[in-house]
Amino acid sequence: MLLRMGGIQWQSFLSAHSKALWLIIIFIQPDFVKDALQAWKEYLPDELTNLFYIKEDKGLRRVNAFILDLDEGDKLIIEEKIETDQVHAIKIGMGCRDGRFSSIFCIITEPKKGNFQYYYFKMVVAPKFRSEGIISKGVEMLFVRKWMELNDNELKQSFFGPTVGLINDIGLLATGETRIEDIRVNFYTYEDSDAVKIVRHLKENLGTPDYGLGLLFGAGLTVRITHPFDFRLIIQIYEEESTQTTESTFFERARPCPPYCNTAGF
Repeated sequence: MLLRMGGIQWQSFLSAHSKALWLIIIFIQPDFVKDALQAWKEYLPDELTNLFYIKEDKGLRRVNAFILDLDEGDKLIIEEKIETDQVHAIKIGMGCRDGRFSSIFCIITEPKKGNFQYYYFKMVVAPKFRSEGIISKGVEMLFVRKWMELNDNELKQSFFGPTVGLINDIGLLATGETRIEDIRVNFYTYEDSDAVKIVRHLKENLGTPDYGLGLLFGAGLTVRITHPFDFRLIIQIYEEESTQTTESTFFERARPCPPYCNTAGF
């Protein structure tokens, strides 16, 4: 189900109103998005581990991948309203719903300079084979396998890390920010050519069962001040009919917030 504000449904209304009104409306989030993001922020650290387990016939399984949950309206919007050459960024929000982790997939477009539109999509837990059957051995070894090997204490700690204030768009510490805090990650941003490639692939694969796109959970091997969290998100795009792992492309260059916290959209 598509959850968005500031999209096509507002254009006729806003055409007769001021630009200031557009800027006010464009940043309003759907209730589902606000609720999911806020619930993630409020979860106690000791309870975070429970968000990443689901019950199956053979017992509990740790979640390690998500896929998009699109209805026909969502697919129509992606196909007809989201132009690849207008894609500005993709943001993945850290959220939770009904006692389980719930990723939020947000495509941000810029149809006109300085005017952004936000399209929100739900994601659901992927079948187990999706991250084990077609993922490359290199990505599995570096990130996904480590995520699965974290004990529960390490898992909950993977979402926290030390950060020195905030970092601006050119990678420098924000003026006056010198404190060191242990803070929780809130969302990740894919920018520039990575976001364009991901959306182009999504548009080309809307007729396939999983849309040729998966969101994998991983844990990093190193932690730096610019990426202070062990937890990593990897977007994988692939051809649905392909059985060759070399057909997949992986995108791991996502900026976490904090410290990169341009919160437009989230």
